[in-house]
Amino acid sequence: MKLNLAMIAQLPRADLRRILEADFEDAIIAEARGQGWMVAHFRPARMQDGRWRTPMKGDRGYPDITLVRAGQILMIEAKTEHGSVTKEQAQWLDALGPYGRLFRPRDAKKILEDLK
Repeated sequence: MKLNLAMIAQLPRADLRRILEADFEDAIIAEARGQGWMVAHFRPARMQDGRWRTPMKGDRGYPDITLVRAGQILMIEAKTEHGSVTKEQAQWLDALGPYGRLFRPRDAKKILEDLK
């Protein structure tokens, strides 16, 4: 079953720990599109040597999701309940100021508000 942000917002805290980052990202993207945001999300790919890389040029740690609507921009780093932010991700979020957001499943209600 695909989760959406409204469903995630109703889950008990113990259940939030089971949500995978990819499923959480999908829920954010679906809600954003439903609210009229343009979306950019770069998916990682497995290289021949078995390592995972996200093909893009730029500095490491770029946020997972970029949303744009009517002159507004939000750049979201999505993490699981227990996921860690890397040094590079923290640098991006700091540099982005109010446009950079770190969201976890427990923030689903706040995300719904921010995307309206």
